[in-house]
Amino acid sequence: LWDAQTGDEVLTITGATGPRAFSRDGKRLATTSVDPTVVKLWDAQTGQELLALKGHSGAVNHLAFSPTNNRLATVSSDATIKVWDTETAQELLTLAGSGGIAFSHDGHRLAAGGPNGTVLIYDATPLPEKP
Repeated sequence: LWDAQTGDEVLTITGATGPRAFSRDGKRLATTSVDPTVVKLWDAQTGQELLALKGHSGAVNHLAFSPTNNRLATVSSDATIKVWDTETAQELLTLAGSGGIAFSHDGHRLAAGGPNGTVLIYDATPLPEKP
């Protein structure tokens, strides 16, 4: 990790490869690992590994944190999207999709790339939070 103002190296995280995403508060970093089916969450200040998310059968190629940082969406080459709890590593949802992903500003919807250039919109609200 680099300081954007000075260009100085701030932190080196080993074992991180592939796509990366910062949590919206900047405290955590999500990356794939040497095994591209495993996503790891890191403390962005210390470089300590916090969690490993395992469940995709294909390489993870897109990552997105929810606005509240309590969920992470991952997209795999196996055309699945998984939504994870970032505190417990519990898989909350499995959806279909193969392209980029983004949470809505309130975190209740998830937009994902679909087949033939389509965009899929999902309800991404975990069951306990549904109104």
